[in-house]
Amino acid sequence: MKTIGSGNRTSKVPWHLVNWNLQDIEISERFECSRERVRQKRKELGVGKPANWHRRRGSSRERIEAIGGTANLTLKDIAEKARCSRSYALQVLKGLKKGYKREDMSGRTKYDWGSADWSKPPKEIAAALGIENPGVVTQYRQRHGIKSSRVTASDKIRKVLKKGEVLTPEMAVKIGGCTLRYAKEVLKKEAEKAERAKVAEGVEQVEESTGTSEVVQEAVVV
Repeated sequence: MKTIGSGNRTSKVPWHLVNWNLQDIEISERFECSRERVRQKRKELGVGKPANWHRRRGSSRERIEAIGGTANLTLKDIAEKARCSRSYALQVLKGLKKGYKREDMSGRTKYDWGSADWSKPPKEIAAALGIENPGVVTQYRQRHGIKSSRVTASDKIRKVLKKGEVLTPEMAVKIGGCTLRYAKEVLKKEAEKAERAKVAEGVEQVEESTGTSEVVQEAVVV
């Protein structure tokens, strides 16, 4: 077994396990070494070119594209399924804008929070990131000061209402990107708030009017 350096990383290639019927690029990705090193080893061992050496290769990328829910898989899992290196799998995932389940040095799962759509409810975000407990999403949101989907939706609806526009629940759903039930709740609360403001304004006007009349009466008596 020989050791091959690749930058700061050192990988051991078990050449006796290599399937020389594969293309050099497929071998290099599977064993995480350079294509040039594979070519040299092929020449050193006197192994001829594979039957499909002339075929343009795109199989690893195609296999990654064919994987449905990459968000539920680690980079290692994806690389194994696509039969390529992790670095190549990561490159393809970035190009396809697909997420994946991350792990830290302790082996604990890390999630691709950067791809989360925070306008959606915790359950939907959890499903997209492969998180079993939606509470993990809620905790992350609170820890990083990210507004909840409901707060974001209500802000959007209130912003339109402040402009004096009249909204139906269906219109509010489209604007806030929320459920019909929640849209109705927001509209009801805003209507009640507006009604209270009108009542308060009416009371103030009555008080001002009463105060003025009392001043006039006092002036007449004097």
